[in-house]
Amino acid sequence: MPARLPQEKLVAIARARNESLKPQDGRNPRQKGRDRSRRRESITRKLLPFFRRSSPVVEPEYISYPARSRNGGYRYVPAISPDEPLLDIRSVVRAAYDSRRLIALLLLLGMIGGGAATLMLSRKYTAQSSLYFDPMQIQFNFDGQSQSSATAQSAAAFINSQIRILTSNAVLQNVVEKLSLTNDPEFAGADAGSAAPYAVASSLKKAVTTLRDDNSYIVALNVTTHEPAKSAEIANAIVTSFLDYENKSVSELYSGINTALDQRLVDLSKKVHAAETAVDDYRAKNDMVTAKGDLISESRLAALNDALVEAQQKTIEAMAKVDAAKRLSLADAVAGMSDSEVTSATLVDLRRQYAVAASNLGRLESQLGSRHPSLTAAKASLDGLRAEINKELKRIASVAQTELSQAKKAEQDIAKELAAQKALKLSNTSNQAELNNLELQATAARNIYEAVLKKTRETNEERNITQSNVRVIEKAEPPTRANGPGRSVLLVAGVIGGAFFGFGAGLFFAIMRRLVRHPLVRSYFAPNGYS
Repeated sequence: MPARLPQEKLVAIARARNESLKPQDGRNPRQKGRDRSRRRESITRKLLPFFRRSSPVVEPEYISYPARSRNGGYRYVPAISPDEPLLDIRSVVRAAYDSRRLIALLLLLGMIGGGAATLMLSRKYTAQSSLYFDPMQIQFNFDGQSQSSATAQSAAAFINSQIRILTSNAVLQNVVEKLSLTNDPEFAGADAGSAAPYAVASSLKKAVTTLRDDNSYIVALNVTTHEPAKSAEIANAIVTSFLDYENKSVSELYSGINTALDQRLVDLSKKVHAAETAVDDYRAKNDMVTAKGDLISESRLAALNDALVEAQQKTIEAMAKVDAAKRLSLADAVAGMSDSEVTSATLVDLRRQYAVAASNLGRLESQLGSRHPSLTAAKASLDGLRAEINKELKRIASVAQTELSQAKKAEQDIAKELAAQKALKLSNTSNQAELNNLELQATAARNIYEAVLKKTRETNEERNITQSNVRVIEKAEPPTRANGPGRSVLLVAGVIGGAFFGFGAGLFFAIMRRLVRHPLVRSYFAPNGYS
């Protein structure tokens, strides 16, 4: 860094410059400049202690530089002391004051320019259309029942996929062709009229945005252009193109599925016919006659098995009845404690007569003596009823035993017949196994055919209801207000911003102007003889 010039040398340099810049027309403005310098020096001496108390004041002669005056002559601007700092608050304030006219001019120009710039800005308008995406995939079978299932994750994936399709080039290119956006300079640029549709679609994609709240099935489509009507028209065209694209895709998908299923049904029908023909031929060849679709031997075996189970149940019931009859005593019968299996109408009537006779005997014993003829007759009648009840109990036991014998005999006969049928079936096992194999193949082919036929019907039903998964709940309307703040707010902001810019530029030039006049800065660019 070069050394700072001493005070005496700076004074000599200033005097030499003043002599060299003296006017040649005979006029001497030097005295006026010195008077003005003295007045400024006096003011500076009074104000200097408030800014820098340690800065020395140049006493011998004040250094000045010539400058053009208002009347066409020269005026001398006080020079800056070498001891003053390059930049501080006082120097900034003095620089701003010295260049106040320039700062005011730039401030005014900035305000005018900022306001004009905001008025020249092109406004943008956003139109919005809302769609409802139903993630529930409704499926109908041929008997009218419906099934719906969708998890939160699958629903989110479905809606995100639909949003990607909504803003895809496949949809936007249809909008470009429908609205002739290749001729619109806003999207085609300088190539309006000759731009490729895919390039215009890519430019249109930048003006399209989608919004969706979390856990919501509603998606908002926003289109931003420089015209309100154009924004609404493009938004509605995108929605229409998206719905047409979805319907066309679904139609093509289900058409392909139905074609494949129809071809599959033809092949399966041939296989079912061949399998059923093989079963019928084998039955006719091996004399295995069927009744109502089943072999007669199989039907008889099943019937005998059911009959054996029923006979065993009757035997068990007969044994229970015999045991109950054996346990039944006269006292139990008279008291009415017999089971329903060993109760008869005769026994019930005898029990009622016995109760009446016993009640009559008790009444007579309380009124008559022990040898009274009426009392004796009542006792004889009660004894006769006891004998009748014992006789009825024996008859019931005999009947139960007879029923048990018959049930056991019937069970044994059915068991013998069932064993004979099983032996006959075992003798025909090889033919039956082959027949079962053929029938199994025919049944499998028939089940597959019915499943594919059912799927074909379900596909046709799904094709008819798929369009209900997407619905337009709000069409786009031309917006009445542009995006962002109004023009008055923009104008005020532009004026304020321009004012700050103009003031900053003027202050910057004023500071640079003062720095250039500083002796320390000038010493860097002084000739070698001054250093």
